Amino acid sequence: MDTPGASVVAPPASLEAETPAAPARAPIRVPLKVKLSLLITALVVLTVALVGLFLLRQQQQSLTAEMTKRGLTMAENFAAGAKTPLLTNDELTLGVLVTDAMKDPDVAYVIVSDQDGNVLAHSDARAVKTAVVRPKGLEPLKNRLLVQTYKTPQGRIIDFAVPLIYGGVPVGALYLGFSEEAINAALASARNQALLITLLTVSFQAIRAALVNPARSLKSE
Repeated sequence: MDTPGASVVAPPASLEAETPAAPARAPIRVPLKVKLSLLITALVVLTVALVGLFLLRQQQQSLTAEMTKRGLTMAENFAAGAKTPLLTNDELTLGVLVTDAMKDPDVAYVIVSDQDGNVLAHSDARAVKTAVVRPKGLEPLKNRLLVQTYKTPQGRIIDFAVPLIYGGVPVGALYLGFSEEAINAALASARNQALLITLLTVSFQAIRAALVNPARSLKSE
């Protein structure tokens, strides 16, 4: 029997149940079809890039060879026409020849000098009556035609150095420079076209994958 006035001691409350841990998230798995699609796209992009680089290299070599051939022809024709006015000190005729040569947009400079290295005609009129100044690193002209290339801040130059010989006697020299700017412009245009083709190819593969996968999902449902 309970004693009057005695307080009833409640049994200790049970410990709160531990909160269950959140289930671990399952790793995201990329479907095999998506992997294959990405692999095919990467292979296509790589193939297009390699083919594009090969074609650009071939085009560069072809354009450089064509420009070199054209420069040689112009240098030889100019040298043939410059010998007589050089012997007679006809600077006016030499100047006209230089002006005509500079009408070609690929010609960077034309220099005609006597045997002592004095400039008789120049595409830059301020250089006339001065000593010929050649770019560093170029082989000096002797008794044979030289074709050399060198770099400038504006781009690469193909330099044609032609000894002017009359009756077996050296009488002067011709220096004709061709700029490769036109070649660079053509290569840049071709490079942009290759990039556009690559982007279109990647876009086509992405759209194709996006359209095929949902269609297959609907069929499976």
